[in-house]
Formats: sequence, structure tokens, C-alpha cells
Amino acid sequence: MNQITQQDRLQYIDTARAIGIFCVIWGHHIQNPVFHYVYSFHIPLFFFISGVVFNCKRESSFATFTRKKIHRLVLPYFIFAAILFLKWLSLGWLSGGITSCERVIKNVIGIFYAQGGPKYMEWGIPMWFLPCLFLMNEFYWLFEKLQLGALINTIVFLLLTIFGIYLFKFKFALPWSIDIAFIGLFYFHLGAIYNSKESPGLLKIEEHLLIPFFLISIFLAFSNGRLDLYYHEAGKVMILIPASLFGIYTVIIASRSLKPTSLTRLINRYAIPLLAFHTIIGGLIKKSLAFVFGGFSNDVFSSFLISIVQIMIIVYICEFWVKARRALIRRKPSKGILSEIEEKQH
Repeated sequence: MNQITQQDRLQYIDTARAIGIFCVIWGHHIQNPVFHYVYSFHIPLFFFISGVVFNCKRESSFATFTRKKIHRLVLPYFIFAAILFLKWLSLGWLSGGITSCERVIKNVIGIFYAQGGPKYMEWGIPMWFLPCLFLMNEFYWLFEKLQLGALINTIVFLLLTIFGIYLFKFKFALPWSIDIAFIGLFYFHLGAIYNSKESPGLLKIEEHLLIPFFLISIFLAFSNGRLDLYYHEAGKVMILIPASLFGIYTVIIASRSLKPTSLTRLINRYAIPLLAFHTIIGGLIKKSLAFVFGGFSNDVFSSFLISIVQIMIIVYICEFWVKARRALIRRKPSKGILSEIEEKQH
């Protein structure tokens, strides 16, 4: 049995992914020094975890592998993108905020281009991640079949990371964030190596490294400055990579010490709805607080609590929807979008 199917050994990966999802949501609230730290590793963490759970041996052909990834990543992207676009268009039209056909056309293009900055993805910038992750899986599958060896692949992916960061200088958004996929392949590969070299005997050693790794990751994050891959802000490559790696490993080590909860399992189960709807729910929460209390403080603690509330609202709405659907049709549902999301993507 492949290591990643041994749930007793890799449950902490779900915890790490849940922490990463929380950091994404929390990071969209804060604009202070904490922002620099969270952004220094949270997207690379997802790339790393995707590598941990990757296994090209499950599919004998590239076509089979691609079909599965389309079903799990591309199809949900277009469905949720359409929902978000229609919400953006209808509310914008009713409020009088959208008066230009050019603006609408740009956002339609953004659905298919999945990049281009806020002018092309006003309906939902966070959704860029899904097409990018799809490309990363496709590229990595092809590299794995070449059987060049872990060392050569590591060198190649490191060079691709540097090349992807170099492309940022041109400030030109590539379709489906191809340049970011190049950058992510290095972390993806390290995740795959981490899984293949996994050993329970390393656990005690790693626990002692938690605080040093955390402190080093903070120092490097602030030394590098702002990291925002969607907006092509990467800082210095010689600091970016170690800063993100120390941050990633800090989360992985911490996740080993945390027991999985029902909430972490739900966060993993409904990761895509969380990605799609957290900005909408967050906006509603802030407006409600401002209406009730006459204002809203976007400090670290308040935004932390709001992020937790956002997550709980979305996951429990999704869970209620799935259970209600099952009760309505009185049989196990076919594998549609939420049904697919409901299953762990391992």
C-alpha cells in the first residue's frame, strides 16, 4: 500500500492543509507585519502538500491522470467561477457599480485566462490557484515518467523556480499562472520526496526543531518582504525559498503534534467552497459588525476570529447541503462537485 493511503501515518497532512487554508483566509484580512509572515509560506505550503499526496503510479496513462485532475480541479474551477461571476455581475448591475461592457468582457476573459490581475478576476481572485495546481500536476507527472532521478529533478525544478520568478519582472500575467506553476514545481517535488523518505523515527527530532524553525522563518520572511504570487511579488529568490521552506516545515512539525478534529476534516472536505466563498462571507461578517457596532477594527485578533467564523459558516453550510441532499434522494449521491469535494483528495 502506498504511504499516502496509510491514514494513521499521514493524518497530520490534513491538519497542515487546514492550517494552510486558514492562513489563506486570514491573510486576506490583515495588512500588517503578520501579513508578511503568513504570505511567506502559505501558498508554497499547498504546493508542498500537493506533492506529498501525489502518486503518478496510480494511473498508467497520462490521459487517465489528466481526466481525473480535470474532474477534481478544472471542472470545479469553472463551476464555481461561473457562480461567482454571476453573483458579481448581478449585484454590480443592481447596485449600478458595473456600467462598462469592457469591464464585463475583461472578467469573462478572466474566467478562461484565470489570471490578469484584479481587473480580470474581480469576481474571485483566489480561484487562480486551481488551474495553476492542475498545470503543476500535469508537469510533474510528465517529469516523473522521464525517470531522471530525484537529484536531477530537484535541480531542474529549482531552475524552473528561478525562471518563474524572473518572469515576474515582465509584469505580464500568463494563462493559468504558468509562471507560478514553474515556481511551485520545486515545492511540489520536495513534498513528493518528503513523503517517499517519511519515517516515524524522525518525529522526536523534528519536534525539537519547531521553535528554531519558527524563529528562522519569521526572520527570513521579514528579510524578504512581501510575497504575493498572484501579483508577481516575490522579493529576493535567495531569501524567498529558504523562508518559505522553514515556514512550511514549521507547519508540518506543528501538525504532527495536533490531533485531527472534526473541523479540520470538514475544512479539507470543503476546501474548494472555502476558497471560492470566503471573501463573500468575510465581507458580510464585516458589514454586519459595522452595522451593529458602528465600526470594525481589522486588527490581528479580530481578523483571526472572523476567519474562524468564516470557515465554520461555510463548512457547516456545505455539510448541511450534502446531508440534506442525501436525505432527499435517499441514496448515495453520484460523484458531482460537492460529492467529490466531500471525499478526501488522497
